[in-house]
Amino acid sequence: MIKFSKTIILLTCLTLSQAHAKKGQQAFVEFGGGEMGGISFFLGGALCQLFSETKFTCNINASKNAYENMLNVQEGIFDMALVPASLVEQFFYKDPKNFSDKYIRAVANLGMMNFLAVVRKDSPIQSFADLSGKRVSIGVENQSVNFIFQHLIRHHQLDLKTIKTEFISYPHEEMKSLCNGKTDMILILDGYPSHYIDALQNSCPIRLVYPTDAAIKEFSKTRPTLHKVHIDGNQSYPDLNSGDTVGSHVMVIANVGVSTATVKLFLKQLKKYFKWFNMKHKSNEALAFWDRFKTLSIPLHEGVKEFLYDEKQYDILPKTHF
Repeated sequence: MIKFSKTIILLTCLTLSQAHAKKGQQAFVEFGGGEMGGISFFLGGALCQLFSETKFTCNINASKNAYENMLNVQEGIFDMALVPASLVEQFFYKDPKNFSDKYIRAVANLGMMNFLAVVRKDSPIQSFADLSGKRVSIGVENQSVNFIFQHLIRHHQLDLKTIKTEFISYPHEEMKSLCNGKTDMILILDGYPSHYIDALQNSCPIRLVYPTDAAIKEFSKTRPTLHKVHIDGNQSYPDLNSGDTVGSHVMVIANVGVSTATVKLFLKQLKKYFKWFNMKHKSNEALAFWDRFKTLSIPLHEGVKEFLYDEKQYDILPKTHF
Protein backbone atom coordinates (compact mmCIF):
# COMPACT_ATOMS: atom_id res chain seq x y z
CA MET A 1 0.00 0.00 0.00
CA ILE A 2 2.94 2.33 0.77
CA LYS A 3 4.44 1.57 -2.64
CA PHE A 4 1.06 2.25 -4.27
CA SER A 5 0.76 5.59 -2.45
CA LYS A 6 4.27 6.61 -3.51
CA THR A 7 3.40 5.79 -7.13
CA ILE A 8 0.31 8.00 -6.99
CA ILE A 9 2.32 10.87 -5.47
CA LEU A 10 4.96 10.50 -8.16
CA LEU A 11 2.41 10.47 -10.97
CA THR A 12 0.57 13.42 -9.43
CA CYS A 13 3.80 15.42 -9.55
CA LEU A 14 4.33 14.34 -13.16
CA THR A 15 0.82 15.45 -14.04
CA LEU A 16 1.25 18.89 -12.47
CA SER A 17 4.65 19.47 -14.04
CA GLN A 18 3.58 18.37 -17.52
CA ALA A 19 0.32 20.30 -17.37
CA HIS A 20 2.34 23.42 -16.59
CA ALA A 21 4.84 22.76 -19.38
CA LYS A 22 2.24 22.00 -22.07
CA LYS A 23 -0.55 24.32 -21.04
CA GLY A 24 -2.76 25.12 -24.00
CA GLN A 25 -1.40 22.25 -26.10
CA GLN A 26 -2.96 19.20 -24.46
CA ALA A 27 -6.19 17.42 -25.18
CA PHE A 28 -8.42 16.80 -22.17
CA VAL A 29 -10.01 13.60 -20.92
CA GLU A 30 -12.99 13.98 -18.59
CA PHE A 31 -13.04 10.94 -16.28
CA GLY A 32 -15.99 10.05 -14.04
CA GLY A 33 -15.00 8.70 -10.64
CA GLY A 34 -17.76 8.57 -8.08
CA GLU A 35 -18.77 10.21 -4.87
CA MET A 36 -16.08 12.52 -3.47
CA GLY A 37 -13.95 10.58 -1.01
CA GLY A 38 -15.28 7.18 -2.03
CA ILE A 39 -13.25 4.24 -3.38
CA SER A 40 -14.42 4.88 -6.97
CA PHE A 41 -13.31 8.51 -6.82
CA PHE A 42 -9.93 7.45 -5.41
CA LEU A 43 -9.48 4.73 -8.04
CA GLY A 44 -10.69 7.05 -10.80
CA GLY A 45 -8.06 9.58 -9.73
CA ALA A 46 -5.38 6.90 -9.92
CA LEU A 47 -6.57 5.93 -13.41
CA CYS A 48 -6.44 9.58 -14.44
CA GLN A 49 -2.75 9.61 -13.52
CA LEU A 50 -2.12 7.06 -16.27
CA PHE A 51 -2.37 9.96 -18.71
CA SER A 52 0.31 11.96 -16.90
CA GLU A 53 3.12 10.78 -19.18
CA THR A 54 1.12 11.55 -22.32
CA LYS A 55 -0.08 14.58 -24.26
CA PHE A 56 -3.45 14.38 -22.50
CA THR A 57 -4.64 16.10 -19.34
CA CYS A 58 -7.15 14.00 -17.40
CA ASN A 59 -9.70 15.63 -15.11
CA ILE A 60 -11.30 13.47 -12.43
CA ASN A 61 -14.97 14.37 -11.91
CA ALA A 62 -17.09 13.59 -8.86
CA SER A 63 -20.60 12.23 -9.36
CA LYS A 64 -23.42 11.03 -7.13
CA ASN A 65 -22.99 7.36 -8.04
CA ALA A 66 -22.09 4.86 -10.75
CA TYR A 67 -25.48 5.29 -12.42
CA GLU A 68 -24.77 8.99 -12.94
CA ASN A 69 -21.30 8.08 -14.23
CA MET A 70 -22.86 5.83 -16.83
CA LEU A 71 -25.44 8.40 -17.97
CA ASN A 72 -22.75 11.09 -18.23
CA VAL A 73 -20.69 8.83 -20.50
CA GLN A 74 -23.82 8.08 -22.54
CA GLU A 75 -24.41 11.84 -22.98
CA GLY A 76 -20.74 12.58 -23.71
CA ILE A 77 -20.32 14.73 -20.59
CA PHE A 78 -17.64 12.27 -19.39
CA ASP A 79 -15.26 10.65 -21.86
CA MET A 80 -14.55 7.68 -19.61
CA ALA A 81 -15.79 6.44 -16.24
CA LEU A 82 -15.85 3.61 -13.70
CA VAL A 83 -19.02 1.51 -13.41
CA PRO A 84 -20.02 -1.96 -12.14
CA ALA A 85 -20.46 -4.34 -15.09
CA SER A 86 -23.90 -5.46 -13.89
CA LEU A 87 -25.18 -1.87 -14.01
CA VAL A 88 -23.93 -1.05 -17.49
CA GLU A 89 -25.05 -4.43 -18.88
CA GLN A 90 -28.55 -3.86 -17.54
CA PHE A 91 -28.63 -0.41 -19.18
CA PHE A 92 -27.13 -1.52 -22.49
CA TYR A 93 -29.34 -4.54 -23.09
CA LYS A 94 -32.52 -3.23 -21.51
CA ASP A 95 -33.97 -2.84 -25.00
CA PRO A 96 -31.92 -4.80 -27.59
CA LYS A 97 -33.80 -3.05 -30.41
CA ASN A 98 -32.23 0.26 -29.44
CA PHE A 99 -28.55 -0.68 -29.63
CA SER A 100 -27.96 2.29 -31.94
CA ASP A 101 -29.03 4.64 -29.13
CA LYS A 102 -26.36 3.36 -26.73
CA TYR A 103 -23.12 5.33 -26.91
CA ILE A 104 -21.25 3.42 -24.20
CA ARG A 105 -18.41 1.01 -25.03
CA ALA A 106 -16.27 -1.29 -22.86
CA VAL A 107 -12.61 -0.47 -22.29
CA ALA A 108 -11.27 -2.65 -19.44
CA ASN A 109 -12.23 -4.85 -16.49
CA LEU A 110 -10.30 -3.89 -13.37
CA GLY A 111 -11.43 -6.68 -11.06
CA MET A 112 -14.27 -7.79 -8.83
CA MET A 113 -16.44 -5.70 -6.52
CA ASN A 114 -18.04 -7.89 -3.85
CA PHE A 115 -21.43 -7.35 -2.23
CA LEU A 116 -21.09 -7.29 1.55
CA ALA A 117 -23.85 -7.00 4.13
CA VAL A 118 -22.49 -5.91 7.51
CA VAL A 119 -24.21 -6.19 10.90
CA ARG A 120 -23.06 -5.80 14.48
CA LYS A 121 -21.62 -9.00 15.89
CA ASP A 122 -24.41 -9.28 18.50
CA SER A 123 -27.17 -8.63 15.92
CA PRO A 124 -30.10 -11.11 15.79
CA ILE A 125 -30.00 -10.88 11.96
CA GLN A 126 -28.75 -14.22 10.61
CA SER A 127 -30.03 -13.95 7.04
CA PHE A 128 -31.85 -11.53 4.74
CA ALA A 129 -35.09 -13.27 5.77
CA ASP A 130 -34.71 -11.57 9.18
CA LEU A 131 -34.85 -8.01 7.85
CA SER A 132 -38.56 -7.31 8.30
CA GLY A 133 -38.88 -4.27 10.58
CA LYS A 134 -35.10 -3.64 10.50
CA ARG A 135 -33.20 -0.54 9.35
CA VAL A 136 -30.85 -0.99 6.39
CA SER A 137 -28.44 1.57 4.94
CA ILE A 138 -27.99 1.15 1.18
CA GLY A 139 -25.57 4.03 0.67
CA VAL A 140 -26.63 5.66 -2.61
CA GLU A 141 -30.00 4.96 -4.23
CA ASN A 142 -29.14 4.36 -7.90
CA GLN A 143 -26.28 1.92 -7.62
CA SER A 144 -25.64 -1.81 -7.98
CA VAL A 145 -25.76 -2.51 -4.26
CA ASN A 146 -29.40 -1.37 -4.20
CA PHE A 147 -30.23 -3.58 -7.19
CA ILE A 148 -28.66 -6.62 -5.48
CA PHE A 149 -30.42 -5.86 -2.20
CA GLN A 150 -33.85 -5.63 -3.84
CA HIS A 151 -33.24 -8.97 -5.59
CA LEU A 152 -32.45 -10.60 -2.23
CA ILE A 153 -35.58 -9.15 -0.66
CA ARG A 154 -37.75 -10.51 -3.50
CA HIS A 155 -35.99 -13.88 -3.23
CA HIS A 156 -37.02 -14.12 0.44
CA GLN A 157 -40.55 -12.97 -0.46
CA LEU A 158 -40.36 -9.99 1.86
CA ASP A 159 -42.25 -6.76 1.37
CA LEU A 160 -39.75 -3.93 0.91
CA LYS A 161 -42.21 -1.64 2.71
CA THR A 162 -41.60 -3.56 5.93
CA ILE A 163 -37.88 -2.70 5.82
CA LYS A 164 -36.73 0.76 6.82
CA THR A 165 -34.24 1.59 4.11
CA GLU A 166 -32.08 4.70 4.23
CA PHE A 167 -29.48 6.21 1.96
CA ILE A 168 -26.44 7.36 3.91
CA SER A 169 -23.90 8.57 1.37
CA TYR A 170 -20.83 8.92 3.56
CA PRO A 171 -19.08 5.78 4.88
CA HIS A 172 -18.11 7.32 8.23
CA GLU A 173 -21.76 8.23 8.83
CA GLU A 174 -22.83 4.66 8.00
CA MET A 175 -20.27 3.26 10.45
CA LYS A 176 -21.42 5.61 13.19
CA SER A 177 -25.06 4.74 12.57
CA LEU A 178 -24.38 0.97 12.67
CA CYS A 179 -22.19 1.03 15.75
CA ASN A 180 -24.60 3.32 17.63
CA GLY A 181 -27.49 0.95 16.93
CA LYS A 182 -29.42 3.40 14.74
CA THR A 183 -28.90 1.14 11.68
CA ASP A 184 -29.17 -2.67 11.76
CA MET A 185 -27.33 -3.47 8.53
CA ILE A 186 -25.17 -1.58 6.04
CA LEU A 187 -24.56 -2.71 2.46
CA ILE A 188 -21.38 -2.03 0.51
CA LEU A 189 -19.58 -3.07 -2.67
CA ASP A 190 -16.01 -3.91 -1.71
CA GLY A 191 -13.30 -4.83 -4.17
CA TYR A 192 -9.88 -3.51 -3.18
CA PRO A 193 -8.08 -3.61 0.20
CA SER A 194 -10.89 -2.19 2.23
CA HIS A 195 -10.17 0.57 4.70
CA TYR A 196 -13.94 0.56 5.11
CA ILE A 197 -14.01 -2.90 6.72
CA ASP A 198 -10.88 -2.15 8.74
CA ALA A 199 -12.42 1.07 10.02
CA LEU A 200 -15.66 -0.75 10.91
CA GLN A 201 -13.82 -3.43 12.83
CA ASN A 202 -12.01 -0.73 14.78
CA SER A 203 -15.33 0.99 15.55
CA CYS A 204 -17.35 -1.96 16.84
CA PRO A 205 -17.45 -5.79 16.57
CA ILE A 206 -19.06 -6.80 13.25
CA ARG A 207 -19.82 -9.84 11.10
CA LEU A 208 -21.10 -10.48 7.56
CA VAL A 209 -24.48 -11.80 6.44
CA TYR A 210 -24.28 -13.81 3.21
CA PRO A 211 -26.89 -14.48 0.49
CA THR A 212 -28.20 -18.04 0.24
CA ASP A 213 -26.88 -20.37 -2.46
CA ALA A 214 -30.32 -20.34 -4.08
CA ALA A 215 -30.31 -16.53 -4.31
CA ILE A 216 -26.82 -16.56 -5.84
CA LYS A 217 -27.95 -19.12 -8.43
CA GLU A 218 -30.87 -16.87 -9.36
CA PHE A 219 -28.45 -14.02 -9.91
CA SER A 220 -26.26 -16.04 -12.27
CA LYS A 221 -29.30 -16.86 -14.41
CA THR A 222 -30.66 -13.32 -14.68
CA ARG A 223 -27.41 -11.33 -14.69
CA PRO A 224 -24.37 -13.08 -16.25
CA THR A 225 -22.12 -10.28 -14.96
CA LEU A 226 -22.91 -11.16 -11.33
CA HIS A 227 -20.73 -14.01 -10.11
CA LYS A 228 -20.42 -16.18 -7.03
CA VAL A 229 -17.47 -15.07 -4.92
CA HIS A 230 -16.08 -16.69 -1.78
CA ILE A 231 -14.96 -14.39 1.02
CA ASP A 232 -12.41 -16.17 3.18
CA GLY A 233 -12.63 -14.39 6.50
CA ASN A 234 -9.47 -16.07 7.74
CA GLN A 235 -7.38 -14.70 4.89
CA SER A 236 -9.07 -11.44 3.90
CA TYR A 237 -10.39 -10.30 7.26
CA PRO A 238 -9.13 -12.50 10.13
CA ASP A 239 -11.93 -11.57 12.53
CA LEU A 240 -14.83 -12.07 10.11
CA ASN A 241 -16.91 -15.11 9.18
CA SER A 242 -16.36 -16.74 5.76
CA GLY A 243 -19.04 -17.31 3.13
CA ASP A 244 -20.23 -16.90 -0.46
CA THR A 245 -21.56 -13.68 -1.89
CA VAL A 246 -22.20 -11.98 -5.24
CA GLY A 247 -19.55 -10.05 -7.12
CA SER A 248 -19.66 -7.72 -10.11
CA HIS A 249 -16.71 -6.64 -12.21
CA VAL A 250 -15.84 -2.97 -12.10
CA MET A 251 -15.33 -1.66 -15.63
CA VAL A 252 -13.87 1.33 -17.38
CA ILE A 253 -16.26 2.50 -20.08
CA ALA A 254 -15.90 5.20 -22.73
CA ASN A 255 -18.21 7.17 -24.95
CA VAL A 256 -18.22 5.76 -28.47
CA GLY A 257 -16.98 9.14 -29.73
CA VAL A 258 -13.72 9.03 -27.76
CA SER A 259 -10.83 8.59 -30.21
CA THR A 260 -9.25 5.18 -30.67
CA ALA A 261 -5.86 6.80 -29.99
CA THR A 262 -7.03 7.92 -26.54
CA VAL A 263 -8.31 4.47 -25.56
CA LYS A 264 -5.23 2.70 -26.93
CA LEU A 265 -2.99 5.05 -24.97
CA PHE A 266 -4.98 4.47 -21.78
CA LEU A 267 -4.67 0.69 -22.17
CA LYS A 268 -0.97 0.93 -22.94
CA GLN A 269 -0.45 2.85 -19.69
CA LEU A 270 -2.75 0.48 -17.80
CA LYS A 271 -0.67 -2.46 -18.92
CA LYS A 272 2.51 -0.64 -17.92
CA TYR A 273 1.30 0.09 -14.38
CA PHE A 274 -0.93 -2.96 -14.00
CA LYS A 275 0.52 -3.96 -10.62
CA TRP A 276 -1.69 -1.23 -9.17
CA PHE A 277 -4.78 -3.29 -9.86
CA ASN A 278 -3.73 -6.58 -8.30
CA MET A 279 -5.00 -5.24 -4.98
CA LYS A 280 -7.79 -7.70 -4.28
CA HIS A 281 -8.96 -10.03 -1.53
CA LYS A 282 -6.37 -12.72 -1.00
CA SER A 283 -9.09 -15.31 -1.52
CA ASN A 284 -9.60 -14.16 -5.13
CA GLU A 285 -7.19 -15.03 -7.89
CA ALA A 286 -6.05 -11.87 -9.66
CA LEU A 287 -6.84 -12.08 -13.35
CA ALA A 288 -3.95 -11.87 -15.78
CA PHE A 289 -3.96 -8.63 -17.75
CA TRP A 290 -5.19 -10.19 -20.98
CA ASP A 291 -7.82 -12.32 -19.26
CA ARG A 292 -9.58 -9.17 -18.13
CA PHE A 293 -10.74 -8.46 -21.66
CA LYS A 294 -12.58 -11.80 -21.82
CA THR A 295 -15.02 -10.72 -19.13
CA LEU A 296 -16.27 -7.50 -20.74
CA SER A 297 -20.02 -7.76 -21.18
CA ILE A 298 -20.87 -5.01 -23.68
CA PRO A 299 -19.46 -4.14 -27.14
CA LEU A 300 -15.83 -3.06 -27.16
CA HIS A 301 -14.61 0.40 -28.02
CA GLU A 302 -12.76 0.38 -31.34
CA GLY A 303 -9.63 1.53 -29.49
CA VAL A 304 -9.68 -1.71 -27.47
CA LYS A 305 -9.89 -3.79 -30.62
CA GLU A 306 -7.01 -1.91 -32.21
CA PHE A 307 -4.95 -2.23 -29.02
CA LEU A 308 -5.50 -6.00 -28.90
CA TYR A 309 -4.61 -6.37 -32.56
CA ASP A 310 -1.48 -4.26 -32.10
CA GLU A 311 -0.48 -6.51 -29.20
CA LYS A 312 -1.24 -9.61 -31.32
CA GLN A 313 -3.90 -10.74 -28.84
CA TYR A 314 -6.49 -11.61 -31.50
CA ASP A 315 -7.76 -14.75 -29.76
CA ILE A 316 -9.01 -13.05 -26.59
CA LEU A 317 -11.46 -10.59 -28.16
CA PRO A 318 -14.63 -11.09 -26.11
CA LYS A 319 -17.77 -12.36 -27.77
CA THR A 320 -20.38 -9.64 -27.49
CA HIS A 321 -23.94 -9.34 -28.78
CA PHE A 322 -22.55 -7.73 -31.95
